[in-house]
Amino acid sequence: MQYLVGVDIGGTHVRTCIAPLENLTKNIIIKKKEPTSKTDEMSLGKQIVRMISSLLTQNHLKKTEIVSINIATAGPLDAKKGIIFNNANLGFKTIPVKDQINQEFPEIPCNMINDANGAVLGVHYFEALENEKDNLVYITMSTGIGGGVIANGHLVLGKDGNAAEVGHGTISDSETPCSCGTTGCWEAYSAGSGLSKQIQASGQKWSNKELYEKAKEGDPIAQKIVDQATHYSTIGIGLINNFYDPEAIYIGGAITNNSDLFLPVIKENFEKHPIKFTINRVPTIKLTQLGDEIGLLGALALGKYILNKNKILL
Repeated sequence: MQYLVGVDIGGTHVRTCIAPLENLTKNIIIKKKEPTSKTDEMSLGKQIVRMISSLLTQNHLKKTEIVSINIATAGPLDAKKGIIFNNANLGFKTIPVKDQINQEFPEIPCNMINDANGAVLGVHYFEALENEKDNLVYITMSTGIGGGVIANGHLVLGKDGNAAEVGHGTISDSETPCSCGTTGCWEAYSAGSGLSKQIQASGQKWSNKELYEKAKEGDPIAQKIVDQATHYSTIGIGLINNFYDPEAIYIGGAITNNSDLFLPVIKENFEKHPIKFTINRVPTIKLTQLGDEIGLLGALALGKYILNKNKILL
């Protein structure tokens, strides 16, 4: 049997999995999860090699049974060179990943993609309705905010594979700092990293989880932070709709664990005041049902589509 390896690199965790090529489903049985290694620039690549090797050994699989290794990673990245650069949440300015994997698995093709671009492939393959597939957006809201876009049946990548870095679009002229080094980014208001800074600036010592708990209890400070994050997320989603005109926008990531506090408000904003936020027809906005494994599933979908020479990647 032939297998695909999937890797999902996030600011908090690295996930790896092995799945059968010919029976690719959203139920991944062989998988592993660890905190992201940030010891030095080389530690992340070494961690991925070790995790893949461990999965192979534990499941009595040979390297020759692996068709490809497919990595979905927080960006930005140079997908061809296999280098992550200028990432706000991985600890180092330049992180070489692909070279280390090629050294350990020289006969196995290694493919890399921005995590949100990978995730939109996962949504496309495992979840999207048929009428949504050709014009589809995925937004991840977690430690950071990222986006993946399919327009007219093709994945939008750009020159280096970072075409939909929507979290670092400037949506305010305020001096609110973002972890990327500039100010006014959507991520600075609505992502986990941004919320932590907003909490700190308010004089509180809550975790992000406690922030949402306090907001549900009616705490005015917590509610103000959440309301601000929701407002800017509405602006961000509206801009995405202006730029890409999708049929559907799927949202995922750790922040959506508290979607009951903000998603109904976002939908109401578009229903009651659409022209305030977008010039185009309002798309369907929904949560992905793929959960924490969407990055892995996106990586696997990338491997599948490359092998099949699917037009979505052309």
